[in-house]
Amino acid sequence: MANRWRWGYNAAVPKRAEAAQLIAAAAELRDAVNRLGFLPPVEFVYNPLDYAWAAHEQFLSRYGGGAKRAIFLGMNPGPFGMAQVGVPFG
Repeated sequence: MANRWRWGYNAAVPKRAEAAQLIAAAAELRDAVNRLGFLPPVEFVYNPLDYAWAAHEQFLSRYGGGAKRAIFLGMNPGPFGMAQVGVPFG
């Protein structure tokens, strides 16, 4: 799976198609994460690609096309070690 999304895999793809590929990869990741199961004491697992999907998809549609030198991904650590991620920022 990861090979399909590696940098420069299909350099001749138009910008819209590049964004569509990123959206497809993010949707695949979202669905895979939704299938994960955890044992106690874990009670709640947040998947920002699920609950923040609309914003993430819009971000990828707007900024996901074209060549990039780098993309910054980050997490905002919250209380009790929890982290919220979903939209790249930098």
